[in-house]
Amino acid sequence: MLSSSTVYNVDYSTFLDMIADNNIGTVEISDSQITFTDAAESAIYVTGYMNDPELIDRLYETDAEFGA
Repeated sequence: MLSSSTVYNVDYSTFLDMIADNNIGTVEISDSQITFTDAAESAIYVTGYMNDPELIDRLYETDAEFGA
């Protein structure tokens, strides 16, 4: 996923907004950050990891591919 040269650092609320707008492609969750693409996979975004028990349910409601 990180083969692209442009990575945008965004806050967690932007990540949640993109999920709500169903504008999420691929999501990789690690201990310290979340790396994700938009639905068109035209950009890569990074945000900090937050303990969000509802995140997996939100991602299931989209067409996103996700994993740890």
